[in-house]
Amino acid sequence: MTGEQQSRTGGNTAEGAWAPEERLFSFRKLAVFVLVVAAVLLIVQFTPLKEQLKNVQALKGWVHGAGAWAPALSALAATALVAMGVPRLMLCGIAGLLFGFVQGLAVMQIATLASAYLTFLFVRWTGVHWAARQVARHPFAKALLDEHTPVSVFLVRQLPVHGLALNVLFGATSVSHRDFLVGSFFGFLPLATVATLVGSGIGKASPVLAWVQIGLALVCAAISARCVFMLYRKARIQHHSQC
Repeated sequence: MTGEQQSRTGGNTAEGAWAPEERLFSFRKLAVFVLVVAAVLLIVQFTPLKEQLKNVQALKGWVHGAGAWAPALSALAATALVAMGVPRLMLCGIAGLLFGFVQGLAVMQIATLASAYLTFLFVRWTGVHWAARQVARHPFAKALLDEHTPVSVFLVRQLPVHGLALNVLFGATSVSHRDFLVGSFFGFLPLATVATLVGSGIGKASPVLAWVQIGLALVCAAISARCVFMLYRKARIQHHSQC
């Protein structure tokens, strides 16, 4: 291989690590999400399932009547479920349905962060040799994590990779505990906000409030996508300027 070919290959590899923004956010997936949520709301409002909303309201009343025990036990259960690989966004929707947006989001942020940190600590405690292989499989994440900042952790959290795999990946790197916790908290927040808003909206007794809350969820998704794009471009420019 000639020097020119090697340079070209190296350049492609470096550029491949910093892939297009579509890897961070997919508007096609957002469109599918909109259609699915709209279909669910229409089905609930114009079929016999509408009567089941009364049962949901009764369940919400029972949960709120349980006092502080309900969110505390739910957070513990969600921590265990997320650690076992259950999709956190599904649990965010359920939490929003049962507790409402604010309390549901708080429950799931605590649970998701606790689950992620326990996995992170487990990888650090058992040794990083077996987990280090995960880093090689995700060159884009490795390029970001070379920066060792909460922002790099935040951006890696936006990748379409299962959260459990990312927790292992973080544990196999030299990312500090503080950067992991801060970056993960804010990295979980955008999609958790959207999913919890959707769940809370579906649980509303009023269809008008439900549609308003779903619309707000979509606005949050669009704003989050824009912010992620801007942070990604800034990180990519800084990375290339240092190479």
